Amino acid sequence: VGPVRSARTYYVDWADEIRAIYAHCGGSAIATSNLEKDKYVCDINQFSYGSYFWRSKDKFAPHNLYTTTDKVREASNSAKCSQRADYQGYQFKNDVPKEEQGTTRIITVDFSSAQFQVVYNYDPEKNVYLRNLGGAPHKDKVTGAQLAPKTVVVMHADRATSASDGTQQSHAVTTGTGKAEVYLDGKEIKGTWKGANISDRTRFYDELDKEIIFNRGQIWVSVLPPTGTAVSTP
Repeated sequence: VGPVRSARTYYVDWADEIRAIYAHCGGSAIATSNLEKDKYVCDINQFSYGSYFWRSKDKFAPHNLYTTTDKVREASNSAKCSQRADYQGYQFKNDVPKEEQGTTRIITVDFSSAQFQVVYNYDPEKNVYLRNLGGAPHKDKVTGAQLAPKTVVVMHADRATSASDGTQQSHAVTTGTGKAEVYLDGKEIKGTWKGANISDRTRFYDELDKEIIFNRGQIWVSVLPPTGTAVSTP
């Protein structure tokens, strides 16, 4: 698992809503402070649990810190954290028959510059979205297979600035509501995301305010800043 990077405020918020074991390497002042106070997140900071991480020699820091799922579980035992997470999951359904699939084939997600641009190409035969990053297929390092989630979610989040230790830190707003687009079965569903507080599950709703039911399988959520765009085409 990796590269393991530093904690950010919005990552801590999303970890809280699923009562996660959160492995990271340091972080912003606000994020690390929030982790110390959070009653739901198991805080596995490499600074404190270094024996459960290692540095790869084939990459330069900070992109070379790794761990494994087993090592994170071992670290959580050492931290005396529970490995049971009590939260409400999403609703799921079966894939629709091919004749009921939609005609949306390409999803282009612009976070900022071209090197971070993401394009999903819908594969109707497997009913998955093939992920491309920076103009090339985004592949699993171990298997070589292209990443292919069953559902793609684009979540539009405002930015906020908080002060800590005399510094200003910009972060994504994770509570309240905002625009969202959900892609599954070759269809685009326009709607909203909602979350009352950081311990409340972020949920996605269609234009009639009905919670969206996802396909079974991997869900990939892209969180866009106000300057980001998402465009779908046939």
